[in-house]
Amino acid sequence: ALTQNQRRKMFSIICILAKAAYYGRIQDDDHVLHAIAALGLPWQIAKIAIEQFQDQVSKVNSEGNYPLHLALLSPSWFENKSTLSKMILDADRKVARIANHNGHTALMLAAAVGAAKNKVI
Repeated sequence: ALTQNQRRKMFSIICILAKAAYYGRIQDDDHVLHAIAALGLPWQIAKIAIEQFQDQVSKVNSEGNYPLHLALLSPSWFENKSTLSKMILDADRKVARIANHNGHTALMLAAAVGAAKNKVI
């Protein structure tokens, strides 16, 4: 089993890799929760990110998307997408009703990808 310090270091590395994979760079002002959601990383990683970066749940990225928008559009498998979306909504329910820069709410995106009929949100 990993120690708490080892877990912290491992999560820090995961954050750096997620930001690099999503943004193509590593900058402190890039939102790690957006990267994790967009890449469809396992919900267990997202859970830690939500706990450590709760303020990012209600922040937009440069395209005007919230982590919830990105989670719904991610290449993730259904169960992961569903769990991640629910965790984000539990952290901040109002993001479900906010449209991105393209005018799409999370519900609209969920419907577009077929997730709404499967009760993702």
